[in-house]
Amino acid sequence: MGEPAGSAVEPRAGLEARTVPVREDGARSSALLLLGLASALFAVCATLGTAPLRVVGVAGVSDRFLVDVLLMAFALLWLVGLRALARYLSTAAGMRALAGVAFAGTVLCPLLLETDAWLVGVPLVAAGAVALVFLWWSHACTLGRPRLGLILAGAVSLAAALLVAAGLLPADSPRVDYLRDLAALASCLLLLAARNDLRDRLLRVSIAESRARRRDRRHSRLGELNYLSVGIILGADGGLWLLLGDAGALPADVSPVLVFGAALLVAGALVAASALVPAFDAEQLSKDYLSASLAVGYLLVPLLDGAALLVACGYLVALALVQVLIIFLAGAELVRFEELSPLYSFSEAAYLAGGVFVGALAMPLIGALAPAPPLPAACGAVLLYAIVIQVQLNKVSFPEEWVSEEPADAGVGAAEPAVGEGPSAAPDPGSADDADARLIPAGSYLRRRLDDIGAHYGLSPRQCEILDLLARGRDTQYVMDRFTISRATAKTHVYNIYRKLDIHSRQDLYDLIEKDDFTTL
Repeated sequence: MGEPAGSAVEPRAGLEARTVPVREDGARSSALLLLGLASALFAVCATLGTAPLRVVGVAGVSDRFLVDVLLMAFALLWLVGLRALARYLSTAAGMRALAGVAFAGTVLCPLLLETDAWLVGVPLVAAGAVALVFLWWSHACTLGRPRLGLILAGAVSLAAALLVAAGLLPADSPRVDYLRDLAALASCLLLLAARNDLRDRLLRVSIAESRARRRDRRHSRLGELNYLSVGIILGADGGLWLLLGDAGALPADVSPVLVFGAALLVAGALVAASALVPAFDAEQLSKDYLSASLAVGYLLVPLLDGAALLVACGYLVALALVQVLIIFLAGAELVRFEELSPLYSFSEAAYLAGGVFVGALAMPLIGALAPAPPLPAACGAVLLYAIVIQVQLNKVSFPEEWVSEEPADAGVGAAEPAVGEGPSAAPDPGSADDADARLIPAGSYLRRRLDDIGAHYGLSPRQCEILDLLARGRDTQYVMDRFTISRATAKTHVYNIYRKLDIHSRQDLYDLIEKDDFTTL
């Protein structure tokens, strides 16, 4: 596994495929993950959201935005550091060290923010937030997509409800601090009860091996650009709140934590709907309508005031948070499906944090430099970004017109060779012989052809397994069920295989298999 593109793919010696690991060990682990993740999300959001208020007035600091920028910058550095320190952090001692950082950064170090040592507290709080979220996300990586979607929706909804409750309390109320500290402590204690052998196995995968297993660097780069783009949108929402506050357009008695909590509650409900209703595909809807939805929100913001303006701001934040939750799910699913190191995949969230950093800085900068009034100028810039950049990024990342999804039995009988020395009729893919373990026998004509195609075109081991299924007439739904992945992930893998083979339909695949010499193409 993990051989460089273009190298030989070892023929399969038998009929067994390498299975996709998945953890299905009962309600206790699910409840533990839900409660631990919910308390972690609440503690991190509440800590980062109230940190500027705790620093204001200390050592002459009065700029809340400065504290936000420092928190984002240090979070970005810690995310990059996860990959740099992966060799140590992947060990049992490294995991214990991360748990210690999570406890210190989220339970103890927030106290430093109210002292003259706040400059020491800011990087430690950022480190604790990153460590705590990573530790729970690494456990989430071991679950199948349907189960993980429900757990994430429940955790996000619970965390959002706590944020709304905290936002309704006075900003200087000690109960907010008690609630946040209690949640952080509970999350750290629940980590002690979490046992996950599959997570530990994935952590032993090296960064080099993870990089080799993700052979499709083009798709990897597009994923990183999408992370960056979502971060820019989320950061722009924060910058918009700053502009509105400076203009006096926001009610003084409304906490940003309350608005963020309400938006997170909406995002959690959408994730729950996507997990429970197969026809409601949040990823597909996001791809099709994100840019238009952003455009509507940013067109309305300069025209509204009062409660309507708060609703519009919450709407924009909810759109960005839905994208963040989709990234959370997709990243966890990729780790399990490709068997990557969680440290390798989670460190890619640095692009998300970097995007937040850029977006948050860009909004006030555009407002200050634009000859027009600051708010319309900044909203117009985000509107232009959504229409031009985000639309093109979606089109390049997911060009569905490349793939023609045909019925599962279209052309199979004519194209799929049997075990002999030349093309002939294949078994009917709709027959009773439909066991997951039934692969193409070693030494058969079709087996050799598919191994040669995989080696020549540089397919990853997982892509070779999916190619086997496609050659047998299986459709996207079968790939979803076989590997317990989402429709978007299955379609993306099929698309990447088609793109590498330079084909556009199932019939093109059958023609390629039957060609006398595809290596001359």
